[in-house]
Amino acid sequence: MDYFSPKIKKRLIIYSFWIFALVNVICALFGLYSIFLLLLCLFGILGICEQCLERLKINKNTILNIRLFVLLGFGIVLIAEISLRFDSTLDSYMEKMGSLFYISPYHHQIKPSKSWIHNRKPNSEKHQSQTEYEYEIISNDEGLRDINHPVNKKKNEIRIIALGDSFTEGIGVRDLKNTWVKILEHNLENRFAGKTITIFNAGVSSSDPFFEFVLLKQKLLKYNPDIVLICINQSDIYETIVRGGYERFIENNTVKFNTAPWFEPVFGMSYLVRLFFVKILNLDWMFLTSIERINETELAISKIGQCIDDLQMLGDENGFKTVMIIQPVSEDLEINVKGKSNIKNVFPVNSSVLTLDMINFFKSNNVGCDIDDFFWPIDRHFTKKGNLLFAFGVEEYLMKSGVLE
Repeated sequence: MDYFSPKIKKRLIIYSFWIFALVNVICALFGLYSIFLLLLCLFGILGICEQCLERLKINKNTILNIRLFVLLGFGIVLIAEISLRFDSTLDSYMEKMGSLFYISPYHHQIKPSKSWIHNRKPNSEKHQSQTEYEYEIISNDEGLRDINHPVNKKKNEIRIIALGDSFTEGIGVRDLKNTWVKILEHNLENRFAGKTITIFNAGVSSSDPFFEFVLLKQKLLKYNPDIVLICINQSDIYETIVRGGYERFIENNTVKFNTAPWFEPVFGMSYLVRLFFVKILNLDWMFLTSIERINETELAISKIGQCIDDLQMLGDENGFKTVMIIQPVSEDLEINVKGKSNIKNVFPVNSSVLTLDMINFFKSNNVGCDIDDFFWPIDRHFTKKGNLLFAFGVEEYLMKSGVLE
């Protein structure tokens, strides 16, 4: 038996559509855009329930109670989802930085079909506005945030290439000159009268030691560096777990990363699902248990160690000194937080690779007491003060260690 005339049913469908559209517009305005997928699923469930009820021979009161129960459940789920979104505890890093969508850590900024070279589009400009800062990145012919450099060296020129990720590229720094790379270049030029100090900023956001090794070997060796600095931090462990080591580089100049679990689309769509996996099952943001995380971390550290050893050998073959810089992230320095970083364990004590531990350097300067002066409170990249301190630490090491003679 039909309880509504065709005309009323048509109106209900139209009204439901516009209500659905209005809710999604509101969600988008409040940064909750991904919730529309959840609403679509819930509306689908309601539609299926209605179809089932129409085919069941149940009295009107029972049907009414079922409808009320389903609508009540719908409302509870919707309120819980919105509440968890406003709480932001379960936001991913990119969502905290203003992204309207969940972005998988398995595909962040790098597509599996990308070439072996991880850089920006050559000779491009990008203006980025975040909650805490604005910055502009202008790339050179090599797709790096730097000016163009001639291939041939000047007389009495010392060339240094700084490899790294977004900390080296200078995310959060408005002008290139205020990155730690260019601050270091300026400071060293003041020290060495009669010499030209050129430091190449070869940092690229979301890079890691394997991409950096390939970038140096295939594109930057032609500049004949005297010193190569490679910065590594906690994120390099995570990215190696996600992307793999050298095995990511496959034929036809393409790369292939490890794949995310099948349930990740639902995880990205629903905060209730995130609550279940993160708080109840205790999975991390790479969907690993604590035991799996320990095993994968040890494997990643082994791979990174091999990569740095290969970089050292490349330096021996091409006449440049290799210096590994252990670069701090805010978690390494926060007071009352047990050390999460395993990056200092990459090398054995007797390693021949020159190593600068900037984590201890930052701690010795009491950064943990006023950490937000050196790292942006939300984004956690270096502030201007953080870049200045990092450049000073590297300068001090290069002078005292004899790397720069």
